[in-house]
Amino acid sequence: MSIEVDIIPTSNRAIVWSDLQSQLLLHPLADEARTLLGQTPVLLELGTNQQVEGKQALLPTKYYHFQLAHSNALTLSCERNSETYTNEQEYLEDFGRNLDSNLRAYISRCWAEVGYGYTVGSAGGRAKGEVILLAALAKDIASLSDSFIVIKEAGLFNLSVGVYSPDQFSQC
Repeated sequence: MSIEVDIIPTSNRAIVWSDLQSQLLLHPLADEARTLLGQTPVLLELGTNQQVEGKQALLPTKYYHFQLAHSNALTLSCERNSETYTNEQEYLEDFGRNLDSNLRAYISRCWAEVGYGYTVGSAGGRAKGEVILLAALAKDIASLSDSFIVIKEAGLFNLSVGVYSPDQFSQC
């Protein structure tokens, strides 16, 4: 079973691969996740297998996979809302019921202005520590891009369906 979390930016602050890579390496991780991450994680564009360079921004529309110390099924995508037919307000009404209406409206407006979002996923058959690494990726991406993390499946990371700040998410 695959799992995914969406990440909703509220500013146009682009994520640079070297910043995300540094955050991941500094993240306190359980042994299995640390072993999977390795010392030099590499981000590759899906399809071309071209390595993302250090100062390269992660912008739409791109799909990535990770080359880590061990085989894994982690993916990262950055897609324009218009390409995924996302209506920001309706999306947040569906998944952001844990937010008060003013915050939901604010996030919706900001996200519409930014015009894109991120998704971090893990396909079935995942490596040990991969779910922990997925959570670290989501938190780090959200922190680096002034974003909120969307949990679309109840119980994932012991959270209810909802929209969470990086700080709220890191408490799971």
